[in-house]
Amino acid sequence: MRDLILLVFVTAVLASCTAPADEPCPAGSLAGFEDWAKDSTGCLRIRWNIVEAAGYRFPSLIGLSRRCILDRLGKPDHDHTRKDETSYLSYYYTCTRIPGVKAVLDSAGNIVSVERSGELEDASKEAAQFIVELDAEGIVQDVNCAMP
Repeated sequence: MRDLILLVFVTAVLASCTAPADEPCPAGSLAGFEDWAKDSTGCLRIRWNIVEAAGYRFPSLIGLSRRCILDRLGKPDHDHTRKDETSYLSYYYTCTRIPGVKAVLDSAGNIVSVERSGELEDASKEAAQFIVELDAEGIVQDVNCAMP
């Protein structure tokens, strides 16, 4: 009996030590973000539509854990931690890969036609970003959208 009581006590102590950043998403959190991960390049406009539908404001994300954000939104395009341990998860929400084009010029340097090169070019420098700011404990403090 004594061992059972000790086991229950140790389990309760260990359970209480779980960091908030490890908590799963509460039910109903990130409503509207269900299809976010399906648009990893931003080119399907799913992410754009989600951001626009929310009016570029995301108060429901404040207080969520890092694990919750990663579970629902997937791997960020950038993950940066500052010296003060504030971290930022950045996701592109506009197209990051665009078809390459090549202009065909005449002898005078005028554009005669434009042809697709068939290769995708990196457009991430021109892509808008959805940025989640987390504190040192991994809890969302702020969410912003940044346009290039």
